[in-house]
Amino acid sequence: MDSRLPRFHGQRLVHVRRGDCPVLALAIVGATRKLGVLVERTVYDTTPVVYLHGRGIDIVVRAEDWVKVLPYLRDGTFNPEISPLQPPQYLQPEVMLNLSILSETDQVFYRRVLGVLEGLFPEQYPTSNL
Repeated sequence: MDSRLPRFHGQRLVHVRRGDCPVLALAIVGATRKLGVLVERTVYDTTPVVYLHGRGIDIVVRAEDWVKVLPYLRDGTFNPEISPLQPPQYLQPEVMLNLSILSETDQVFYRRVLGVLEGLFPEQYPTSNL
C-alpha cells in the first residue's frame, strides 16, 4: 500500500472493503443502541470523512462510502427497535451491552447490519501469490 496516502487517527483514508464491514457494523450497532459510540463528520486534508469512535471502536469511513450507508439509516433498516434484544440468561444486564461482545448478545441486529454492509462493499482486500 502506498505510504503517501493521508492518515486520520493512524488510519489510511481508503474505501471500505468487505474486511472492514464487521467493525463498521459493530460501530453502527453501538451508535444506534446509544452505547457510547460517537459519529462525527469532519474533513481531513481535503477528504470528507465520518469518524466512528468510542469504547473500543475506532474507524474512519470516507464520506463517499458513508453516502451508501445513509439510506439504510434513514429508511429504518438499521432501526434497533425492529430487533429487540433477547438477553442471554447467563449475563448480567450491564455486561450484555458491552461492545466487545455485542455481535453475540445482539446477533439479529448485528447480522442484519453486517449483511447490508457486505452487500454494499463486496470488494476484498487485494492479495498476491508472491
